[in-house]
Amino acid sequence: MKENTHEHLVDADTADRIRNMKQRGLRDTPSGAKRIYALSGIMKCALCGTNYTGDRGIYRCNASTKPGDKCPNNDISQRKVERAVFGVINTQILNINNIRAVVNRVKKMFQANETEIPSLAKRLAQIENEIRRVMKLYRVGTIDEDLVHIELVSLQKQKKAIQENLDNLKAAHGAVDVSDVEIRTAVGNFKDEVMHADPKIRKRAIRALFKEIWIHPKKGAPWKRILELKGVCVPLTRLSVASPTGFEPVLPA
Repeated sequence: MKENTHEHLVDADTADRIRNMKQRGLRDTPSGAKRIYALSGIMKCALCGTNYTGDRGIYRCNASTKPGDKCPNNDISQRKVERAVFGVINTQILNINNIRAVVNRVKKMFQANETEIPSLAKRLAQIENEIRRVMKLYRVGTIDEDLVHIELVSLQKQKKAIQENLDNLKAAHGAVDVSDVEIRTAVGNFKDEVMHADPKIRKRAIRALFKEIWIHPKKGAPWKRILELKGVCVPLTRLSVASPTGFEPVLPA
């Protein structure tokens, strides 16, 4: 071995750190580590209707594991299909125009309830006046202490219930009064949390957003295949997954 025969690609300290990392296996995936498949349970084969399950970085139609029943629908890379689904979340679901539309619908719903606020406020004022009247009667000796207690307990319960209802209505009305800046901030925070989250959190996010994801067979060369995503609160969306270009959103079906 001859040293200093050519210019170093990295300095000696960096080379030593890389050797230490390799020796300790810091960059290697533990052999016993369990991979989390975010789409398992909701991704289904469009040919036979069987669930797709994850295995060693691949999603495959579970029918192929049943004796004498081999589904021709192809396997797909976990990385490719999850990247496509999270791409839909990023571009279509977490779209400020979509979120603004939802906020506006919620605003209209609460505006219909705004008429309750004045009537509740009026009833609250009446209860407070009644409490003052009972206390005045007690001070002048018109009613005894036991009756005052009974009256005040009943009135205080009514006051508490009305006040809580009124506070909830006002808080709900204020909660939907959000700006575009606040929406963008919330969306950005959600993206950061979910896109880089623990795989279990990513899986819960998928389950919260989608009911079913149907995967169709490959077609053409280079191949393309269609994913159909049925959302919990959004309509069915078609997505073209291609090789080697990745994925391409298709207009909602």
